[in-house]
Amino acid sequence: MDAHSASQDRRGKPVVMIVDDDEELLGELGDVLAAEGFRTIIFSDSVAASRSVASVAPDLVLLDLRMPGKSGFELAKEIAGDPATHRVPILAMSAFDVETEARGVAPPTGIRKYFAKPLLLDDLLREIRSQLKKTDGRGT
Repeated sequence: MDAHSASQDRRGKPVVMIVDDDEELLGELGDVLAAEGFRTIIFSDSVAASRSVASVAPDLVLLDLRMPGKSGFELAKEIAGDPATHRVPILAMSAFDVETEARGVAPPTGIRKYFAKPLLLDDLLREIRSQLKKTDGRGT
């Protein structure tokens, strides 16, 4: 999926970049976050997301850990290592055992919290708001 221009979409709302190869989940998350007052930019391709994250300038990134092309761990490490995006909070999700996948990986990748799929939306929304408040007070 293509990204929308963050500068056109901001209008005062926090921008959440969602990266997942499950297009159905992308649509559902996009709808839920929009209903909660967020602007979403969605990518079903982690390589395209990697090329676009600096120009998109999201307020938060929500990404799947296991994707073809580039894993969520790799993408998170790139985001955390880029001076233009290193302060962007990253939340990760996975249908696999999150504890096992995350063991020893979170600090170098910049991932702040992991969520198991199927997602508990109330918990996810609470964490998104919390992370946005920590970074710049834009939680809705």
